[in-house]
Amino acid sequence: MTSATSSSSTTSTSSTTTTTIPAIIPRAAVAVTVQTIFQGTYYYLLIQRKNPPDAGKWSLPGGKIELGEPTLQAAQRELQEETNVASSNDCCQWYPYPFMTTDAIVQNTDTVDGGSYSFHYLIAQCFAQLLLVGREQEHTTTTNNNNHETVLLLLPPLEANDDALDAKWWTIQEIQTELVPNKAISDMVVHVISRAEELCEKGCLNTE
Repeated sequence: MTSATSSSSTTSTSSTTTTTIPAIIPRAAVAVTVQTIFQGTYYYLLIQRKNPPDAGKWSLPGGKIELGEPTLQAAQRELQEETNVASSNDCCQWYPYPFMTTDAIVQNTDTVDGGSYSFHYLIAQCFAQLLLVGREQEHTTTTNNNNHETVLLLLPPLEANDDALDAKWWTIQEIQTELVPNKAISDMVVHVISRAEELCEKGCLNTE
């Protein structure tokens, strides 16, 4: 009888150990590099994050992939939720596959809640282009009045929603001179945008 009790206890303990699920597990996520071109200059869509990780910093639109949701569909959903740019818009064209992946692994100094990590995302980086269809006449009339604020008014309109505090178009030069020195953007986001621009210029990110 004692032996049977001991065996049962061991089995129960073993079962409990093998079914323990960590508080933090790796999650699949997406981000979107959205590009538009005005008078030969590339502009990129960035959102200011409302929530951790990197709350307050500028980043690419994106978020978690839902169960059963295809990657590109998740990217389109997140873009619309955070910036009000609809994927059904004919002016928004997509590269059909992620062009790279990145990790977002954030360690947690408080090991009591969540173990040694607070976030772990594997991010599929997607790419889309917003075409300035129907704005050619406006572009022509502002060629001689090409100040920064006028240009921003002519770019596709954005509306920050959901997890975004703000949404804005930036050039690579503006990102490097305004955001990077103030640590208002992560090095990884800058790398992703630079990589997208490089691939686009080489004809490797043809959208449809």
